[in-house]
Amino acid sequence: MYFMQSNHIIPRMIAGQLVTNTAYIVMAISLNLVVGIAGDLSLGHAGFMSVGAYTGIVTAVALESAVPSDPMRLIISIVVGAIAAAILGFLIGIPVLRLSGDYLAIVTLAFGEIIKEIVT
Repeated sequence: MYFMQSNHIIPRMIAGQLVTNTAYIVMAISLNLVVGIAGDLSLGHAGFMSVGAYTGIVTAVALESAVPSDPMRLIISIVVGAIAAAILGFLIGIPVLRLSGDYLAIVTLAFGEIIKEIVT
């Protein structure tokens, strides 16, 4: 999208909408993977994604002067955000490993609410 916007292939307004829609698509696919294929009800996806997004933004701002290339800074930020969300997911997943059904849903919902309270 960055390439298409910088070369004026798509307008800036449509590029902004595509970013939001792409984020919603990624969230829906990840929820479909856990709920639809694995059969577990997990309600903490937004919490994990917000941790990854926040870490990615902080990384991008910190690397603004060190990495002058926007695409390279974006790639580094995505990787760092994904690693942060994966580490937190692993740490939450260790005690929740044997839970299933309603109990897994309650714990992941609680994690999402805790992250929401920390952020706001």
